[in-house]
Amino acid sequence: FAHKTVSHILNRLIKKEIVVNKDNRGYVLSKKWRPKPLEFWAFELKINNWKRALFQALRYKTFASRIMIVFPMNKEKLIAKNVDKFNKLKLGIMLFNAYDKSYKILVRPPKTHPSSRMHHLFMLTKILSKSID
Repeated sequence: FAHKTVSHILNRLIKKEIVVNKDNRGYVLSKKWRPKPLEFWAFELKINNWKRALFQALRYKTFASRIMIVFPMNKEKLIAKNVDKFNKLKLGIMLFNAYDKSYKILVRPPKTHPSSRMHHLFMLTKILSKSID
């Protein structure tokens, strides 16, 4: 990184009391700053093909703590017949009506730990970089 870029970011972090300059020898996280625990939710929206939705939603387990698959309200009977598969994979189910914007949660997704620390940290840095702006 260019010196100007690093200086600019460090100054913003110091101003927000996230980082402190330690006797001109380096920078450390401030004792005042406490990161908020972040819980990422991922949503997979599907009109049909609930099996494909399962496959795609499982990929989100690399970074997300909770995963919700959203189907149209008129798919309730089909989804309800297969709810055990969603429960087994720890995936939530929501039904949504786009016309009146109503929704119904069939299965609330349980909190899990992301399966990939690297993917989770990547997502975290993306979000934190936006919150510093």
